Amino acid sequence: MDMKRIRKGFAVLVTLALLFTFAPIVVRAENDSADPFAVFVPDETQNAARPFAAMSAAGGKKVLLIQDDLPWSSAANFTVLDIIGANYDVVSYSAAATADFYKYSVIITSNRQTSGVLEQLALMKGKFEQYVNDGGILIFGICYFESTVNYAIPGNVVTVWELDTNNRIADSSHPIVTGVLSDNVQLTDNRLYGGQCSHIYFQPSSFPAGTHVILQNTNNNPTLIEYPLGKGMVIASGLAWEHNYTFYANNGFSTIAMDSYFLYGSSLAGAPPESITIDTEEVTLFFGETHQLTATVLPEDAVLSAVRWESSNPAVATVSETGLVTAVAGGEAIITAKTGGGLSAVCTVTVLDKHTVTFKDWDGTVLKTEEVTHGTSAAPPDTPTRTGYTFTGWDVDFSNIISDLTVTALYEINKYTVTFVTYDGTAIKTQTVEHGSSAAPPDPPTRAGHIFIGWDVDFSNVISDLTVTALWVAYLALDAESGIVTLTASLKAGADLPAAEGAQLVLAVYNASGKMLTINFMSVSIGDTLVVKTLSAALPGGATARGFLWNAYSIPIIGAVGL
Repeated sequence: MDMKRIRKGFAVLVTLALLFTFAPIVVRAENDSADPFAVFVPDETQNAARPFAAMSAAGGKKVLLIQDDLPWSSAANFTVLDIIGANYDVVSYSAAATADFYKYSVIITSNRQTSGVLEQLALMKGKFEQYVNDGGILIFGICYFESTVNYAIPGNVVTVWELDTNNRIADSSHPIVTGVLSDNVQLTDNRLYGGQCSHIYFQPSSFPAGTHVILQNTNNNPTLIEYPLGKGMVIASGLAWEHNYTFYANNGFSTIAMDSYFLYGSSLAGAPPESITIDTEEVTLFFGETHQLTATVLPEDAVLSAVRWESSNPAVATVSETGLVTAVAGGEAIITAKTGGGLSAVCTVTVLDKHTVTFKDWDGTVLKTEEVTHGTSAAPPDTPTRTGYTFTGWDVDFSNIISDLTVTALYEINKYTVTFVTYDGTAIKTQTVEHGSSAAPPDPPTRAGHIFIGWDVDFSNVISDLTVTALWVAYLALDAESGIVTLTASLKAGADLPAAEGAQLVLAVYNASGKMLTINFMSVSIGDTLVVKTLSAALPGGATARGFLWNAYSIPIIGAVGL
């Protein structure tokens, strides 16, 4: 009995059994021998002479395999990735829709999956293109039984269904063909066969600039191509790699070149980022404010270094594609900047929707403090007062509060009218004086028979409207009423009236012939204080009265006055 066929048949049975136990979402660690897909290995006799190369070219680059089912019941993808030492994860096509592609330097899509996968691929086309544009490497397997005519893969390359049992080498120097990245075993045309060698070719008229053809079918239609897309590269294949690896293990193309196929994709991948930082770790904003965050990815020449921004709580703070944060409502949000290699950095954003409004008096005294919701008005305190001033309002508007605010009372100094008048109320001068200031008096007024001695009130600190009256000294004034004569003397020492102690105020009455009838006198002192003294006497008909002011030596200080 042919032992090769027995081992081959056993391997097929094992992989078929695994097919029914395979969960569609699998996360594999490097060299995870417990994974059931690792148990399928092609006939050892076919590969013993050509050991697979370790994935040293990967340099720690991580791979994502997107696969729901074992294509053609083959675990070839797992087997080859394990043998070349790749560090890879596995997700289903449905999970890939939300997976973070930027954790991976290379993404591989498995061939021949369940019905509906093509629709899922179409939905993820933009996501694949963004990943490649930012520097990712996409090994895109699109070998299906379905007649996927005019199906556009990433980069808008159109696929055409055309089953072919043989293919040909278009570029014999390509690393996938030469095996230079693995064991230097050359792929030849006679290995490119199989009952299902290729199902798909790619329409050349849809090729992006720079597309390179590696393999083609017998009609010279491209079946394995590569083309740049932005900073990255797409390697698109219509070949049945997994089927050939399992069912043509003796002499198939997959046995020779599947490791080079994966290693070549990894060799194209640049070094992923090593770090990402945000220029600030904490930001406090008020409602409606914005703040620009800046992320730095190192090294600068890393691939997949595009920064993607996310907010943990968009109801509090949103973030744009460029890192511009906008405060939406009070609360806290974590802004995350993500880049290739699964790296991320965060900034905590606190949004305040209340502001403190402080009302102060002119001297800084706090009149009132109030917490105000953003965009609303503050309520002022009772109208403040200030001696000598009139309150005129507040220095800033507080009807739409959008930040902490200090509001200060405004005042206008009071002004008063000061009127200087003479003895009979006649205004001599009128002027306006600010509170606490001095008025400027007029020139000294004059009055017959009197000496001006000053003003009746102080006007050096005016605090209200004020009337200032002139003061006079009348030395002697006689006034006769109802037969009574009165002598009034207003006395105060001055330039024209020297100070004196023991001066005599005298009132004498004379008859028509000049004979003194009566004499009254009073002792007075003349000093700095104004004193008013009076003497009275009867004044008979035809009589006259005279008044005198004598000093202590009976020398008249001032002349007599008389009626």
